[in-house]
Amino acid sequence: MRIRTEEQKAKEREYALKSYRKNLSRSRAMANARYQRNKEQYRLSNRKRQISYTNSWSEYLPEKANCGVCGKELFYRGTGKNDTIHFDHTQEECAIKTNPSNFLMSRKCTPENIKIWESCNFGILCHWCNLYIPTKNRKEWLSKVTAYINK
Repeated sequence: MRIRTEEQKAKEREYALKSYRKNLSRSRAMANARYQRNKEQYRLSNRKRQISYTNSWSEYLPEKANCGVCGKELFYRGTGKNDTIHFDHTQEECAIKTNPSNFLMSRKCTPENIKIWESCNFGILCHWCNLYIPTKNRKEWLSKVTAYINK
């Protein structure tokens, strides 16, 4: 067994770093070329993974629901955007900050992910109600709308 000193380890790290920097542009170009050759396969594999992750949530989330504002019947999967459940942020600060659907498509339904989902307390809205109701300053927006209607 070869025993290396700290000085030798530092030289090896420095050499590896120089080699990495020297070949960085070449390795990026090769990775880009590999992606361009196999682009369709990458896209298909990503899409298959998204579908399987979304389907894994089907046991936990309701297949049918009604919009919380207008009462329209909505479905979890297999319909166009006007009849699909849209998950609405009911609170401004929560663990899932961006699109909740992206969270479902990028993570399997596990007990840890279910806890994260439940901590956000998402509401169920239709496409149009989700477009009209803002996430930030919701109560202030509603009071302005109410004041406008009562004029």
